[in-house]
Amino acid sequence: MRIEFDGVVVEADGTRILGPLSLTLSERRVAVLGENGSGKSTFLRCLNGLVTPSYGFVRVGGFDTVDEPATIRSHVSLVLANPDSQILMPTIGEDIDLSLATAHRLRHKRPDSRPIPRDARQVLGDFGIRLEPDRAVSTLSGGQKQLVGIASVLATKPQLLLCDEPTTRLDLGWRAAISRLLLELPVPTVIATHDLELASQCERALVIHDGVVAWDGNPAEAIDFYSDLMSRRRTVQYG
Repeated sequence: MRIEFDGVVVEADGTRILGPLSLTLSERRVAVLGENGSGKSTFLRCLNGLVTPSYGFVRVGGFDTVDEPATIRSHVSLVLANPDSQILMPTIGEDIDLSLATAHRLRHKRPDSRPIPRDARQVLGDFGIRLEPDRAVSTLSGGQKQLVGIASVLATKPQLLLCDEPTTRLDLGWRAAISRLLLELPVPTVIATHDLELASQCERALVIHDGVVAWDGNPAEAIDFYSDLMSRRRTVQYG
């Protein structure tokens, strides 16, 4: 899935939040590093059309996010850091079924539904999740909720997956489990993260600082650059 940023600038109330950005991404796994408020989340939301550029163009798979928002949203899915913001229904099965039905309506552009070819139990089995569809979401741990949130998104078979700090709220064990899942997926994935271990296993890494791409390239070098940048920034603030 080819991603293109062409002279992109995002502004709000006259303040520049992101850009200017001109770059092309085609790697299977891309990490986006940066401190809070740097523009990482805005960068991700440009890819599914939730944020539109004030100037320039964003194209995903050849589709313009402004001119073809419905197509973009039917093929690009976002996983949030907090699964409680992602999961909308009281049980696992109901939430997955809602995702399937919504994706079906978007892609076929019709409110009535022909039979959806998969159900929640099959989706859970596809990802090796040993949880019953009728289990209440309120009984799940944080890691289990994130797993269900990701499964609900993946159930729609997106062509591009976006993840906004998917391991931030997790303990060490669940962080490793979710990272392993994301790294093994066949779908191209862009991951905004503070998790340097996860970033190190991606194919390419961007460091966004003050709304611009300050580094772009090899993940190990990007992590070194980011760590040095944050160290110098903290020295200035607290030294």
